[in-house]
Amino acid sequence: MSEDSELTKVLVVDDDTAVRETLKDVFKKKGFFVATAGTGAEALEQIKKTPFHFAVIDIRLPDMSGNDLLKEIHKTNFKINCIMITGYSEELAQTNLQGDEATARFMKPLKLDELIAIFEKK
Repeated sequence: MSEDSELTKVLVVDDDTAVRETLKDVFKKKGFFVATAGTGAEALEQIKKTPFHFAVIDIRLPDMSGNDLLKEIHKTNFKINCIMITGYSEELAQTNLQGDEATARFMKPLKLDELIAIFEKK
């Protein structure tokens, strides 16, 4: 982690409870502050309350697409580094084409070491 004494704050947005809880547990063990949301609306509420450094966003959410959530987040706080995740390769390719301002994109199953390396560069 950086020399900054403040914990890196990560928001995990995924409608799959197992994915959310697993990522939360892994990131907490690495020393990050972690909050979770199961929908885009929940994520936007969390962002209003906490100045997150990173948001890990599933592209498929029940109430809006992850890409739409990314746009909404950037309207609220452009400093949040958004990392898009999906289990569908065609969606990942589509986000690359859209120039979605994402910091990074990952396929599920996630390579957690690569994801954590991004957080540690904060």
